[in-house]
Amino acid sequence: MLIVSSEQGDGLRLLRFISSLIVCVLHMTPTEIKKQISIFLPISSWRALHLEAARQQIPITELCRRWIIPEIEKLPRSTFHRETASWEGTQGRR
Repeated sequence: MLIVSSEQGDGLRLLRFISSLIVCVLHMTPTEIKKQISIFLPISSWRALHLEAARQQIPITELCRRWIIPEIEKLPRSTFHRETASWEGTQGRR
């Protein structure tokens, strides 16, 4: 690699920057594709969620994620078909 610089230290700084950038790229993990869900709740339930999220100083979405994800992880993975993107026993129902 040839680096041309006006000052001696510039080339070394650029080389260190590129090296750290390469390390960051190599350690990046692919982001999983996400899908949004929507649910309807009674206003009283929404207010309770809203107040709890405000108490924790987080968005309602984050509060719901924290509660839902541990339950999703308990679901058996064998019931999910990536090819059809549907759960067994739910085909035809909406």
